[in-house]
Amino acid sequence: MTSSIRTLLFSDVEGSTSLLERIGEEYGALIARHRIIVRRAIVEHGGVEHGTEGDSFFVSFDTPAAAVAAAVQMQLGLQVEPWPDGCALKVRIGLHAGEVVAQHGEFVGLAINHAARVASAAHGNQLILSDDVRRLTPRLPPGVELKALGEHRLRDLGTVALFQVLHQGLVTDFPPLRALPTSRTNLPRFAGTLMGATEVFDGLLDLVRSSQLVTLTGTGGVGKTRLAIELAHHLTDEYEHGGWLVELAQLSDPEAVVGAVSNEMSMPLQPDMSPVESMVDWLRRRSMVMVFDNCEHLINELAEVVTAIIDACADVRIIATSREPLSVSGEHVHRVASLEHEHAADLFVEQLTAADRSISIGPAERAVIEEICQRLDGIPLAIQLAAARARSMSLDLLLARLGDRFRLLRGGSRGGRDRHQTLLATVTWSYRLLTPEEQVVFDCASVFAGDFDLLAAEHICARESVDPVDVLDLLQGLVDKSMIVPHRSGTTVRYRVLETLRQYGEDRLDERDMLTSVRDRHLEWYSQVARSADRLRYTEREPEADRIFEAEWDNFRSAHTWTMSTGQLELAAELCTSCFAYGAEEVRSDHLEWVERTLAAIGDEHPSATRMYGQAAYWRSFLLGDDATGDELGRRGIELARDPSHPETVACWASMTGTGSVHAVGSETAEWAFSGMSTAVENIEDPDTAGFWQLIMVANCAWAHLELIDLWFERLRQTVERVRIPSLQIWFEQFIGQNKLFLDPPDVAGAMPHYVKALDRARQFGHTRAIGTGLRGVAMISCALGHPAALEQVVEALDHLFQTRHWQKAYQALESAALALAAAGHLDDAAVVLGFLDHERPNAAGMEIDFGFRDRTRDLIADAPHRERMIGRGASMSRDEVVMFVLTESAARTAGSVGHSW
Repeated sequence: MTSSIRTLLFSDVEGSTSLLERIGEEYGALIARHRIIVRRAIVEHGGVEHGTEGDSFFVSFDTPAAAVAAAVQMQLGLQVEPWPDGCALKVRIGLHAGEVVAQHGEFVGLAINHAARVASAAHGNQLILSDDVRRLTPRLPPGVELKALGEHRLRDLGTVALFQVLHQGLVTDFPPLRALPTSRTNLPRFAGTLMGATEVFDGLLDLVRSSQLVTLTGTGGVGKTRLAIELAHHLTDEYEHGGWLVELAQLSDPEAVVGAVSNEMSMPLQPDMSPVESMVDWLRRRSMVMVFDNCEHLINELAEVVTAIIDACADVRIIATSREPLSVSGEHVHRVASLEHEHAADLFVEQLTAADRSISIGPAERAVIEEICQRLDGIPLAIQLAAARARSMSLDLLLARLGDRFRLLRGGSRGGRDRHQTLLATVTWSYRLLTPEEQVVFDCASVFAGDFDLLAAEHICARESVDPVDVLDLLQGLVDKSMIVPHRSGTTVRYRVLETLRQYGEDRLDERDMLTSVRDRHLEWYSQVARSADRLRYTEREPEADRIFEAEWDNFRSAHTWTMSTGQLELAAELCTSCFAYGAEEVRSDHLEWVERTLAAIGDEHPSATRMYGQAAYWRSFLLGDDATGDELGRRGIELARDPSHPETVACWASMTGTGSVHAVGSETAEWAFSGMSTAVENIEDPDTAGFWQLIMVANCAWAHLELIDLWFERLRQTVERVRIPSLQIWFEQFIGQNKLFLDPPDVAGAMPHYVKALDRARQFGHTRAIGTGLRGVAMISCALGHPAALEQVVEALDHLFQTRHWQKAYQALESAALALAAAGHLDDAAVVLGFLDHERPNAAGMEIDFGFRDRTRDLIADAPHRERMIGRGASMSRDEVVMFVLTESAARTAGSVGHSW
């Protein structure tokens, strides 16, 4: 195969089908005369004929000059030929130059298709050529000139400049080319990639094709305009009269809408018609895509215009962008969402590196960029402005300054729309379209963190100017105008203010001198919600309470932050207490931060000090595995207690009872703590809330006071049956299994069904801590029994516990991991884990220790050739490193390993 640059000629007879139908058999004689004229010119100028089908020719020439001369000769011969009256053949000819490949005696290549497109744009008797031919022709044949016809869009070829060949003997006046001139569309082109819309783009294209009106709604800066114009670009070639953008942002006069359409499309207005009637009369004969951009401030007027168009113009498709729907018949609304996590970061990187290709984005930089984009709600405009700032400041500094984003994110590229030059401008544009009452509700809603429901909005957003009964309608208006985002789950609807808009509303609230009062109302409301949900947790409606805590956790956190900044310490301690049970059960570690901040603020003399010390001690001992700190905090809480036997001391005592690694079971300190806790639990006034502390008492009895275990187990059983708390039932089931492990000899196999049942129920209710503990228990028993699946179960448990940072149980799962790895033959990996445990947890407690897992691991790796070196490696690791070692490096080696019993 050889390639070469050839000048290609295509020709065909215009209107040949109708002429054939009209003159019948005589048509053949005319075509024969036409072929003689064309072929004479081909031969005289060295052309090569490649194909003749009916009335068309495909010819190639060595040079553009020869092709032009031949084409002129063809047209001159055809136009002077004495055709019968009414039967003149009008031939259109097009020339294009490009690379072709000779293959099996024929030419192939895209240039051939492009040449055919050029010819199809011409009219009968017209000769046109592409800019490629013009550029390759340094000297035109004598008497030949070129007339620029402008740039045109040709299917499969894109935009190309076309020229008409002029000669004294040729016809010169023709209608506009059959191609779409680029001047017939005013759609701008955007640099960069359209992020995030690929999943819905094709569906939107089909929707526009099948619907006359599609409205794209969404928050300011979310990318509605970009998406609308990209859709129009993709559809332009499908509509004879192209695609048009009508920008409405700068219009303030409602009557100017039709004028804007007229100006953009050079549409004449008829003096005997109204502007709308004149526009509709002009459009009804056309096929096109129209983009009406930024309609929200002219919503009523535009609705009338659009209705008139879709009622009368069947081949016009309209894409509108607006903060709210037009609400006209036949409208299809698509809400443009913020960018997803990955797409947002991709956009930031693309914008940042576009100006400087030397910028390198590694994993560390990518992580900061992802956090920046999350803080910016995935809003493309905000991300683009932030990326522009990142060219002159570090990513870490940019992230740190996002709290003042409206000052930080301003500027932008030259030529951008004025309202998009700053983030503040685009948000202000949206805000000014709200009614005064909507502005008040929006400003008040800025105090919410995360989602909120209608009841909260009615309590917090109602003011002197806004009646509570009107809040729902005003919220709906804000949703329609894309200032608040609704989230529907089943029959529940919650609302959210994007962080960027929330900061704007909070600034307006401060300007109104209402920030303090509205935040106090927020604190009042959510303190009550937390109290009520906490009480509900101690009933069979616990799942309902957990849903409340999960949904409102961000608001609880925000309320606690407000108590700290305003010195409302009683409410701070109350919020910590209300959220303690849920926070601990779901391993919400930020709750410990609340407790520690509160404890630092209230001081040891405060009446709530013992409760705060107890909560902190519980977190440290039972969740984070930091027994020494938990013991220290527990002791301090008891020292400050008004009475060591008061129920508020129970969490303090629990951290010191010998279940950790600080005090040996049965030691003097452990006995002292056991006695103190026993009294504190018995003094709990509400027996329905005592179950979780009774669980710890049963565990303590199993370790050191078997003579009391039946007593406490019976109390626990009665509580479980009386209050029917789902999580308490889960823990009770697990404790039935655990007690079988304390028999002499232990009934290990008999314990497994109870652990499995407890795990299944924990998964059913979604209890994070109980799932992790259940996974650890099943893995432990599998290791003790030598089950083939033990290693797989250990990895699953460790993964869950690591993700939730439930370190107390993660340490215990590592005990099982060492044994399971050794038993499966991965001796080096087992030695690494053992080395970590011996160094980090030499006095560890737990069933794994009692079953002798470490000693069994040592026996199995005794003859491993790299034993000491791998133990040393493990001893040098942090807890995060050793867990990741098991979950990644070791797991990669053990994948596919066949388990066996031992």
